[in-house]
Amino acid sequence: MGMRMIFRSSCSTNVAASAPDPSRWALIRKKQFKHGYAIHVKYFDCTNFEGNKIMVYRGQYKLRTVMDPHFADSDDAPIARFKPDREGWLAAQRFASGLRFTSASANKGTP
Repeated sequence: MGMRMIFRSSCSTNVAASAPDPSRWALIRKKQFKHGYAIHVKYFDCTNFEGNKIMVYRGQYKLRTVMDPHFADSDDAPIARFKPDREGWLAAQRFASGLRFTSASANKGTP
């Protein structure tokens, strides 16, 4: 005889996660490395993780008014995201420091 398990959640599933408005954000911190950088950004209209995102980008940091946190086939898109906590910030820095190319196109065909 097998044991039957029933799980119930006390969390509401009615709450929709809001997508961040890429034009409403504030830079919390950044760390530049030779071929990329790690940033911690707070999106004002986002509800998950209180709007905090930790991301890694290739190249040099440049000031911009729009920063979309979603992955895309573009040099302006993040190449990695991490949980917005202390461990995530440290992991993002480790990842960014290990980048060997400043653009995705320079890495084409390399395993």
